[in-house]
Amino acid sequence: MGSVEVIGYRASHKSPKSSFAGPTDSTEEKNDSPILPKMKRQDFTVEDLAVYNGEANEEKRILVAVNQKVFDVTNKGRSMYGKGGPYAVFAGRDASRALATFSLDSSALKDTFDDLSDLNPKQLESLREWELQFK
Repeated sequence: MGSVEVIGYRASHKSPKSSFAGPTDSTEEKNDSPILPKMKRQDFTVEDLAVYNGEANEEKRILVAVNQKVFDVTNKGRSMYGKGGPYAVFAGRDASRALATFSLDSSALKDTFDDLSDLNPKQLESLREWELQFK
């Protein structure tokens, strides 16, 4: 998939936490969508993240959270994470549980903070591998 921008993530309801830094890339995917500029690093609640599903925000930006990090997949992954894409269910969501359990079912996604404490060691390792793929 290539590099995507890590913006930050706070999986809570109110209070902010430190942002996470990571690689960035602004190369446009081959589609008709304009390249969007990098977002400022910031913290997100689960509710904040939901706005970035590729449809609900003015820029049509798509963010996906993985293991408490937010990745901007707009420029490199619109065809995968945007409307009609195979991973559209992850847009504007924390995809950690779904990725750890290899599930594309929306029941693996929560609309509230998910501490992932019930994942087994194999699932946690899988989640770390997914996080590396996004980086």
